[in-house]
Amino acid sequence: MRAVPEASQDLTAYARIRNAALELFARRGVAATTIREVARAAGVSPGLVQHHFGTKAGLRKAVDEFVLADALSTITDLPEPLDERAAEFASRMGAVVRDRPAAVLYLARAASEGSGLGLEAFKEIVEFGVLQFRAMEEAGQLAPDLDLEWFVLQMLLFNLSTIMFEPAISHALGQPLLSEQGRKRVNAAATQLFTRGLIRQ
Repeated sequence: MRAVPEASQDLTAYARIRNAALELFARRGVAATTIREVARAAGVSPGLVQHHFGTKAGLRKAVDEFVLADALSTITDLPEPLDERAAEFASRMGAVVRDRPAAVLYLARAASEGSGLGLEAFKEIVEFGVLQFRAMEEAGQLAPDLDLEWFVLQMLLFNLSTIMFEPAISHALGQPLLSEQGRKRVNAAATQLFTRGLIRQ
């Protein structure tokens, strides 16, 4: 697997091209995006895109790997105190929506279209999330009979669908979802929903 450049290297031509492709693939889809359009958005020549990535398939693979690595990095090194883990997990998932909406939209599109790496990325995130909460289950700190896979899936789907339906959500709420106030609101609501639930005990 090709090494994925760190996000801090975003001044490199490689990263500019990758990020431009991510934005265009997320917004328009891979099939509707050309190498020439990616090059124009990145401020480079089509030849440089081909030099770094070869083909559009190679470019898509690089974007897939970057998005997956970024997603997994947000859910590693969760707090050791088990009672803090669920809240931190929900908070970080909300932060991904807030800070990297294009990556979330791309992952949602790739998974829904059934692309190989899109499906694999989705599966890896779910499996990693289940692993993180298994210790809490074994310690008796989760609700009894909780389906861990669906617990993680619901958190993931909440975040993916939030970005996919952003225009409709912003319209329904009467405020931009991705504004500072809108992001704080959705993050707080998601954290409360997934850690405290809806019904008063």
